[in-house]
This record gives sequence, C-alpha cells and structure tokens, in this order.
Amino acid sequence: MTLLAALFGAALISVSGNDASALLAKHTQYVGWQAGDSGMQGWNASGTRTNGRALDTFAEKRGGIAYRDTLTAAGGRVTMQTGFTGTMVWESDPNGFVVKQAGTPAQVAYDLNLIRAEMLASISDISVAGSAQVRGTATTILRVKPTGAPPMDIYEDPNSGTFLQAIVDPDGPARTVVSIDAYADVGPGKKAVSQWTIGTMQYALTSISAARVSDAELIAPPPTATWTFGDQSVPVDLFDLSIGSHRYQPRVNLTVNGISGVFVLDTGTQSIVLFGGFAGRAGVTAIDGADFSPFAGNPRYLGYGLVKTLTAGNSTLHNVLIERIADPNNRIAGLLGYDYYAGVIAEIDLSSQRMQLYNPANIQPAVVPGAFAFPIDLTTRRPVIGMRLSGKAYGFPYFSTGEPYFMLLSQRLRESGAVSASDLSTEYFNPRAGTRGFFGTMIESDPVQLGYSDYTGAVGVGNCVLLHEALIGPYHYQSPPLCFIGSGVFGEDGGAIGNDFLRHFDWTIDYPDGKFVLTPNNLP
Repeated sequence: MTLLAALFGAALISVSGNDASALLAKHTQYVGWQAGDSGMQGWNASGTRTNGRALDTFAEKRGGIAYRDTLTAAGGRVTMQTGFTGTMVWESDPNGFVVKQAGTPAQVAYDLNLIRAEMLASISDISVAGSAQVRGTATTILRVKPTGAPPMDIYEDPNSGTFLQAIVDPDGPARTVVSIDAYADVGPGKKAVSQWTIGTMQYALTSISAARVSDAELIAPPPTATWTFGDQSVPVDLFDLSIGSHRYQPRVNLTVNGISGVFVLDTGTQSIVLFGGFAGRAGVTAIDGADFSPFAGNPRYLGYGLVKTLTAGNSTLHNVLIERIADPNNRIAGLLGYDYYAGVIAEIDLSSQRMQLYNPANIQPAVVPGAFAFPIDLTTRRPVIGMRLSGKAYGFPYFSTGEPYFMLLSQRLRESGAVSASDLSTEYFNPRAGTRGFFGTMIESDPVQLGYSDYTGAVGVGNCVLLHEALIGPYHYQSPPLCFIGSGVFGEDGGAIGNDFLRHFDWTIDYPDGKFVLTPNNLP
C-alpha cells in the first residue's frame, strides 16, 4: 500500500459551505486532479531557487502527499534537503544530519504542501472569507483550517479556478505570504504549481513530469559525515575569559587533518566553524559558500570547507563539511556546534573536566536523581527548550554552552508582558560586548545596555534587568541577570541561556534522541 492510500483510503472528506465547494470544484476542474487520483501518483521535477543574487539548483520527488526537495549549490558540492513523510516535516543539513522541523518552517511547509498536493478536499473546515485584489486580479479568499495546523487564506481567481496566493497563519505570529506565480502541465490534462515565491526566495520548476515515485526515494539518505568511536576521553578546560571575572568558556584540544587546535564547545553555533587561519594551516579544502548557510549574512563568511578527519581522543568525525569564518584576531581554532553533536552522545563532565563521546546506537544515557532531561527542538540546529515565564507565557531559548552570560531573551517577550522587570541602574550592571556576542558576568558596573553580535551576522542592542527568580526546568535560579535583545536576533519568543547558568551542571548532549540532560555539580 502506498503512503497516500494508507493516509487517505478510498474516500475524501466533503467541504462545508456551498460557495467554498463551488470554488474548490472550479479549481479541481482547472488543475484536472486532486489527491488520491490514480492517474496522478507523483512527479519528478527540476528547476531553480533564486534568493536575491544567489541561484541554487532545485529538484523534487513527490509521491502523493510525501515529497523530498533538494537544493544544490557550490558547483554541486553542497546540498541540503527538506521533505514531508506524511506525518513529519524534516530537513537535512549539508552533512546529511536530519532534524524534525517545528514552528513556522514546519507550518509553512505543511500548508503549502496541502496546495501543491491538491489535498484541500481532505479538509472539512473551509469557508469563504472575503475578496481581494492580487496582482491586478479580483480573487475570492478561502479560509482553510486544517486539523492540527495553522489556518491559511487561499486567494482564488473565481473565473479560472487558479490559486494566486496563500497566507499561512494570516492572523498569527507565523504569518507568511506565499505567492503562487504559475502552473505547468504535468501530464495530459493535469497541472501543478510550478512557480512560487516566499519572501526573497523564488522557486521555478523548468521540468516536471508525472511519475510513480517509491517511498524509498522520498526519505533522507544517510549522513555523508560519519563517526568512528574510540574509548578515550578528552580534557575540558573551563577557560576564564578575563582572569578573575569568572566568564567561563568550555574548550577542548582536537586535531583537524592531524593538526592540533583549541575549540570551543558551543551548542549555540549551527554548524562547525573553523577560523580562516587555522583552516588554512590544517589543509582544509575550500568550497564556495551557499545562500542556505546560516553564516551567509556575515561579510566575513568565507564559504564551506571539507575536513577529512576531526579527531577527539581516538574518536573521529570523517568527511565533514565545516564553515569558514575570517577572524584573524581570534586565537582559537574554531567552534564545535550542531554537526559535532548531531551523530553522537556527548558527555561533558565539568566536575572532572572531561568529555567522552559515545555511539548513540550503543548507549542510552541515564538520568540520575537530581538530573533533568530537557526535551529539545533542533529546528534551528540549536537546542531550544520551553521555559515558563509568567502566567501562561513561555519563552523558547536555546542552551548556548559557548557563551558566558546568564540569559538573553527577545525584547518582544518583555513588550508582551511575559517578563516584567525594571531596568537596572548603572551602578549595578555592566554587560559588555565582545567580538562574538556578550562577554561579561552581568554583575559589575556601568552601563545598562547590551550590544550583541554573532557569526551569523545577527546584531542587536537591548536593556538589562535583574529578575527575582528564574525557573529553568525544575531548577530555580535566584536574582539572575537578564538582557533583552530585539526580535531580529531571537525572533518573537526566543533567547539564549549561557554558561553562567550551565556551568553549574554536567551535560549529556543527546541530539539523536532530542535531549539535553543537566546534572547538578558542585562548581561555584
């Protein structure tokens, strides 16, 4: 049984409302099919995605409601993939490590897939919600409310039956406009969306043909970066960044292609970063950048690099793509972010200052009394947790092991009243900005504002407060300092929790199982 047949069976749910039904019937007449039609099982397609001046190769395989899309850049040497299994939206990075998508990216992908797979007949709650002009054409708005997904408004030309636009979550924080720019013939009497635009990204299929695509073709391939595991642990240096001010950063010595360097354990970084000078000394193969790199907005971004071996003790990560950043004044070799943890279970014992890497196929981490396993969302390739703020309000910061501050949160959380606190006076507070984000203990003197920047190119300035108490999971933290940064850095409800909190715990970083375990230690 195909995935489509398993999910839909033989019957489709009827649409409520005569006007909506007539509009959907007109659209079905225009495209010539709907999900479940035996003559339209799927397709193979190819084309481009344009993002400003960047041009990527785009390819798609579809089987019913499931699909796999592939973006390729840097002369075919760097790819990333996204897809939908029928129950889950997923994305893989250039090393092939897969994460489940949540939040806005998943919502937009899910709703757009309802349109492109012609699945609207499976939704029971559709109504007419008004009219509007779209690109000079009078359209009727269909309000679509899928079960378990955000609503969307679809703008249909009632004369032709074409869809011209969709707005996902039209009245909510994830509001996203999708322009449906063109349809193309897939087979005799069958049309499908062939061009669409989301923000700065324009997708254009230059070839699309009906095909029966197997389920095996729709799943993500295995990662191209692979680990071999040994039994040696690695020393961890809880490095004091300014001698005596207790601004700690965890560092380890590793080898890249046999060349030794000092790296920061930094879960706030979305890949593995090597700074340009060290990358050159280690003989890293330089590869052009891509617009889908999280660092593409930084003018110091040099592109990708291929590392043959990255070794910690006697455990080695082979054939891994890293990101290269020009930072000639930085004395460390790089930052160990998402791709370092994606295929391992890493135990970082700050009490004994050791790190051990394990094969996730052979171990299930224990959660001892007093420890807590935080479920994490890796959509952004950072370990995001849910944190209760006040009343029913939640924030969604990530654990950032490489940063020494206590906590940063989006300014929007303060504006909404989710966090209430008064600004600190200058005599109590002195946040400082370094070359990479906040460098300071947050309890010193002068002034009250924080300037923030990181290697993705995100920058912001915000005010700082002293909370009465913070609750992170089951852990209470008295009188913690907190700074607010504009939503351009952390979005509507995000933030980051740094080492001023995290160093009081030993860490088990378990990305394969979506967990981050904190075990209290005795560090001051």
